Amino acid sequence: MADDTAPPSLQTVLDALDDPECRALLQSLTETPKQSVAALADSCALPRTSTYRKVNRLVDAGLIRSTTKVREDGHHTTVYVVSFEGMFIGLDDDGFTINVAHVESADERLARFWDTMRDAR
Repeated sequence: MADDTAPPSLQTVLDALDDPECRALLQSLTETPKQSVAALADSCALPRTSTYRKVNRLVDAGLIRSTTKVREDGHHTTVYVVSFEGMFIGLDDDGFTINVAHVESADERLARFWDTMRDAR
């Protein structure tokens, strides 16, 4: 996403969910969180180049997010996790809307905590 604070469009989310390979990647991440692109490619029997494209599509849709896993040898690997718990698609006078219930990461919870503490002073 170009603007990390802007939610993805309804069409972006629906396009990602309409893609069977994206759904397979989501299912794999639900069963085994914190997988690298290589692990996802293996678990879904996809070429690595296709997996990178699908992972980017899911990130753009706000359905998964990346995190860093530090390995024992000191190097790090980018891994992905599902970033939502559920979603609701509604219809109002302005058309369809989507509300995605996102999972808050530990660093997001900590930042929110410190913001609350700062605002309480």
